[in-house]
Order: sequence, then structure tokens, then C-alpha cells
Amino acid sequence: MTTLSESSEGTGLFDCLTVRSPRLLQRGVPKARTRGSFRISHVGVSRFEQFVRSDIFHYLANMPLRWMLLNYCVVYILTWLLFTFWWQHAANDCESRELNFRRAFLLSLETMTTIGYGVSDPMFDECPEVVPLLVAQSLIGLLMDAIFLNLMYTRFSTAFTRSASIIFTDVAIVYEENGFVKIAFRVCEVARKPLIEPMVRLYLIKHGRVAVDADMEGFLDVDTHQMALEEPDINIADGKLFLTLPTKVVHCLDETSPLSSGPVRNMQQFHDQIQAMDFFEVIVVLSGTCPITGNSLEARQSYTASDLRYNCTFAPCVSLHDDKHQVNFEYFHRTMKCDQTGKSPSTKLL
Repeated sequence: MTTLSESSEGTGLFDCLTVRSPRLLQRGVPKARTRGSFRISHVGVSRFEQFVRSDIFHYLANMPLRWMLLNYCVVYILTWLLFTFWWQHAANDCESRELNFRRAFLLSLETMTTIGYGVSDPMFDECPEVVPLLVAQSLIGLLMDAIFLNLMYTRFSTAFTRSASIIFTDVAIVYEENGFVKIAFRVCEVARKPLIEPMVRLYLIKHGRVAVDADMEGFLDVDTHQMALEEPDINIADGKLFLTLPTKVVHCLDETSPLSSGPVRNMQQFHDQIQAMDFFEVIVVLSGTCPITGNSLEARQSYTASDLRYNCTFAPCVSLHDDKHQVNFEYFHRTMKCDQTGKSPSTKLL
């Protein structure tokens, strides 16, 4: 059995741990920021059933952008083609020249886009049957413009990319303080206009034993638990964060922690409890409101056993430069080894 002192000298990891499950929350580029996508697939529900269970607007708005643009082009082109045949039937006798398919298609396009007519008589005085055609295509064109412009605005104004301005540390530290073992990470925002009322929540994902029933073979018992925070304190300012400067988020492994079966007093005890787990992942969800668009957003990060650094503290990363507080993100992710007492850090950066 690997002891704590042996495993924490190098990378700060427990080398004997075996990761039996993939990470739930995908961690991707850029560094220290997540794609915010969960590695979850749904079976047993068809695409048609998903479409029926959702309204058409949100179904289209949630489409990948490439498919939304493709639908945009296809719908407009099909509408122009549909009215092309109507123009050939209704306005063929109104032109001195034959209204062939190409000219009818251009007439349909010009009517919906209101870019002007190339016909000899744009008033169509001698063709009363053209009036309902013009009214119908104009109204349908306005409706389609409103729908697709709204969809495009909704898609491009979402706060998915805005959440990339929230940076989490690559690793979480485990240390002893006031007789308890605690887990902490840092978070900071790089945007010039900070989020409004940011809040952070932690969830623990644990895997249980594989079902022994033959019919349930291959299924996992997955539990999700909320994790209480010591910092920020929910009783002070409702737990709102100040993200303009690096802020530490701390979870204490006391009797209420889902990561332990009771209060954890030392590192070795935490080591033993972690080894007893098949798999665990701490999901971090930081939510707030974008001050520009007013849209709500979420930034997500996750930490597993391989992301923990033991008996460490975070290195200072803020300095004064030209009468300003300067945050150096080269040091933001770095940790420092604590001394044997666990109270004061050494100067060695990890």
C-alpha cells in the first residue's frame, strides 16, 4: 500500500489509484477553461421524441451553428422555389416576354427580398391574380425574416463563449487546517466587465458497484451529492464571489461532507477513503449574469483524484504595478509545498 509520504513527494498524487471511469465534464482548451460539455449520451429516447418534447424555437436554437445555417439556407431557397411556380402560373400573361423558370425565380427572390423588380410593369395593373401572390409572399417573407433573425440573435448573444473569461486552477489542493482536511481551488475572471452576482456550487459524482443482476449487467450506481462550502460563506453576502481578483473556494471534509463518512482529521485518513472509492469527480458550476447582454451563464470545471495536490497551498499571483493590482496567470495555477507542520508554505514552487 502506498503511503501518503511516498505518493506526495512527486506530483502530489496517489499513484496507487486506478481511474475506472472517464471524466464526466470534458476539460479542453484553452488551458484552465472547460468546454462546459458533459460526456453524457442518452439512449431509449428517439430524436423524434426529443423534438416532440421540446418546442420548435428552442429545438432550433440548440442546434449546432452549422446545421442552423444550413436550415436557414434550405428553407429560404425552397420558399423561393415554391413561389417561383406560383409566379409562372399567375404572372405569365402579364409580361411581354415569356416568364420562364429563371425569370420567375428571380421575380420570386425580388419579391421576398424587396430589392426591386426587373419586369416592364411593376404595378401589374392588368393582373389582379398577382395581388394575393404579392401579399402572401411578402407576409411569409417578413415572418421568416423575424424567425431566423431572432434565432440568429439568440444564438450569437448566448453567454457560452463569455464563460471562457472565468479561469479555474488546473489543480485543487488538499491541506490540513484547524484540525480538518480541506480541499480548495482558485477562480478568477479576466473580462473587463465582471459578472453580476456570481455564485459557485459544488457537486460530487460517485460511482458505486456494478449491478449484479444479469439483466442490469454493465450499469453503474451513480450518486450526485451537493457539497457545502466553507468559503465563500453562504451567510455572508449570500455567498457571492468577487472574481476580479483570485478567489479561493474551500470545502471542509467534516461530518457533512459527501467525500467522507465522517470528519477527516489527517491526510492519511483521506487517502484511505479516496482509495476505497471506485471513482469520484467534483463538478464546479459557477453562474452569474453577463452585464452586457443580461444573459445568465455558467462556467464549469471538474476535479478528479488525478487533479489533487496534497499538503500544498497556492502561490501568490498578485503584485502591485503602476499603482494597480496585477494578476499574473503564470503563477495562478502554481502551488507551494507546505512544511511538515502544514501551516506555513515553503518557497519551492510546484
